[in-house]
Amino acid sequence: YLPRLASYSVLEDTILRGLTSDEYFAIAGAYSGNRYVDLRYHETLLSINQSDLLVKMPVALKQLVAESRDAPQPGGISVQPGEGQNPGRTPGGGPGGENGPDAGGSARPPEPENSCTRFFMNAKLDSTRVNRDVNTYVQEIIQHLMAVDGSNVELTLEVSAAAPNGFPSGTVRTVSENCRTLRITDFGFDS
Repeated sequence: YLPRLASYSVLEDTILRGLTSDEYFAIAGAYSGNRYVDLRYHETLLSINQSDLLVKMPVALKQLVAESRDAPQPGGISVQPGEGQNPGRTPGGGPGGENGPDAGGSARPPEPENSCTRFFMNAKLDSTRVNRDVNTYVQEIIQHLMAVDGSNVELTLEVSAAAPNGFPSGTVRTVSENCRTLRITDFGFDS
């Protein structure tokens, strides 16, 4: 007698829309060791897994703030106030500093920022969490590479499946037809 959802996709669509806001809830891949794993909020996701967890915003924000406080600062070097600093001298050797013009030594030229010209990655995906893993790689790695001017990012999906008792002929036919329809050129079944 109560209203029901027409299908799981209705729930999934609602969750995906809710995640784009910072008002409703966050989502996590798991809960382990008193913390949520892969905690996300106020993001656009492509899909979710049925095993993902919805997290109340106050709880999610508390964890995110604690994690950002514990995260190492960029550069990895922290200088405490008054430690190694003299008035008129800059740490690291600006004018008049340890490596400045009055230091008497030769200064090393800085390394060029763009010395790395190629990136590669190979990651094994968990077959039960493919959507989550791929989405994470896209957001955390691939989008940064694609944002570089002139970069050429090539993505390849490699699938390997084995069935000890053999694949049923219906599965072979369906998968082969779908591969041809999707214009996948390199596929096949072996004995």
